[in-house]
Amino acid sequence: RGAPAIWFSQKKSIGHTLFRIFFSFLPPKFTTLNTKINQRGTPDMKNKIVALWSIGYVCKVLKGFGHIAGLWTAFWKPTTAAPKEDVNVLIGILKYPPDFTGAGQRIHQLYQHLKQKGIHRVYVLTTSPGNFNYRKEEINGIKVMFLGNNQFIQPQSAFIEKLRKVWYILLTSFQVCIIFKEYSKSIDVVHTIDSSWLSTLISYLAYFSKKPLIKEIVLLGSDDPLTLKKKILGKLFLFPFHYARQIIVISEALKKACLSAGIPESKIWCRHNPVYDLNTGDAPIQSYFTREAVEKKILWVGRITPRKNV
Repeated sequence: RGAPAIWFSQKKSIGHTLFRIFFSFLPPKFTTLNTKINQRGTPDMKNKIVALWSIGYVCKVLKGFGHIAGLWTAFWKPTTAAPKEDVNVLIGILKYPPDFTGAGQRIHQLYQHLKQKGIHRVYVLTTSPGNFNYRKEEINGIKVMFLGNNQFIQPQSAFIEKLRKVWYILLTSFQVCIIFKEYSKSIDVVHTIDSSWLSTLISYLAYFSKKPLIKEIVLLGSDDPLTLKKKILGKLFLFPFHYARQIIVISEALKKACLSAGIPESKIWCRHNPVYDLNTGDAPIQSYFTREAVEKKILWVGRITPRKNV
């Protein structure tokens, strides 16, 4: 502590100013000390003593911050826990059944199947264009939490509508944080679908709570990292791609976009959309998909684009 004191004593003009400002924020006992020093002792001695006491006080403050930092580190330090037999999953998706949604319907069918394979509880955080407030509903054993009336799912062009959408997102974000905190202790894995503001927010909450994240993207030109880079807040939306342990894409075009954005191939799993609930009766499924039947009976209705993989 002596060397800084001597250095400050030599910088008289700067030292006087700094210590006068510093002493205005100190506890009363240090202010009293300053008054006594002003009454007794030479100016050079004043600077040295004040510097020593000031630096000592700063060290005590920094030591206190060190204790706080230690507690913070201990709180956030990941612990090694025994593997759980039952796994609970939180899903974040912008649209979910009964609303009309292809990705939501597929995810719902997927987790109905996974619940028979060891997944214990499944929670879904989603919005809905329906005219209702926050509500909970259990659909086929999956607990769905609808965050209220979302009239702004589609991109908005009018300035007023954009402001209303931002206001809706801000209000709903607080609600999402409260719900996530309520269920965080029982969540083992977070699975987000798409790159919407809702999925991105839930990804950040997974990061802060040290939950493993699986990110799934479904729409080329909207969800992929190359498109997100062009947005004003693109970096915020790109973070979940780096934190996620696994990135699921549903087409080769989405995989190519991820690779072009610098995401390691080892993190990407290209899982094409499956087909569920084929009404085949008791006959083997293979009998419905002979080469002759496929050539004559399968009809594609939709756009022919790279992301459709047609």
